[in-house]
Formats: sequence, C-alpha cells, structure tokens
Amino acid sequence: MESPTLTTEEMVEWFKRPYLDWLYDLSAFVGEIKQRFSQWYNLRSKRNGPLWDDRFKSVLVQGELGGGYCSGVY
Repeated sequence: MESPTLTTEEMVEWFKRPYLDWLYDLSAFVGEIKQRFSQWYNLRSKRNGPLWDDRFKSVLVQGELGGGYCSGVY
C-alpha cells in the first residue's frame, strides 16, 4: 500500500496553516509579540525577568460607538 504524496502547493499550505491561524487570533498574536520582545530586550540589556507586571489581557469591546473610540492603557 503506497502512502499518498502531496504536491508542492499542498505541502506549503500544510506548513503555513498553523501560522495563519495564530496570526488571525489577536490575543495569541499580541501575547507572542510581548513575549518575543521581552526575550529580545532582556538579551540585549543583559537582564532577566518580565518587562510587564501583568500578563496580557484581551477584552471584548461592544456597544454603539464601536472600537474606534476605545484605547488600551498598559
């Protein structure tokens, strides 16, 4: 019994699918950016520990005004 072979396009799609899913999940994306920036900054500055005291929080914004009138403060 032969195993099915994938075309180049199918292999590319299989490889990039998890990254696209991660990119479109804003909460996971921002959390990952904060983590990677912290790692980079700590390495560059020869320091240890988190840069932010609290962990990343995502908040659902609903209402008549929409998201254009919201701002986040960290």
